[in-house]
Amino acid sequence: MSLLKTLEMDGKEVGYFQVHLETMSMSIYIEEEYQHKGYARELMKPIESLKDEQLLYIDTDASLGFWDHIGMKPNRHYNSKRNIQGAGYEKVIDVKTLKRFLKID
Repeated sequence: MSLLKTLEMDGKEVGYFQVHLETMSMSIYIEEEYQHKGYARELMKPIESLKDEQLLYIDTDASLGFWDHIGMKPNRHYNSKRNIQGAGYEKVIDVKTLKRFLKID
């Protein structure tokens, strides 16, 4: 199960944001020509249904600067040998911090 929001322009999907509820991991994609136009904030609004203290995880990629900009921090459990939620993900953020970035009350 997941939260999913897509971005469509002229009938074509050009971006999406998804939270996989089983792992609390996030993914986002916006085609390059639509980046830096505020669409990420709009796509991420489904997180308003999550509790503030919930942690969300992501593996970083080409969007590393974006994740740092919104307040993600290095996950201290990344590559942990223990079976801890989020251990396989490089970055972590709590929903409250993400809501603050998105200006969601």
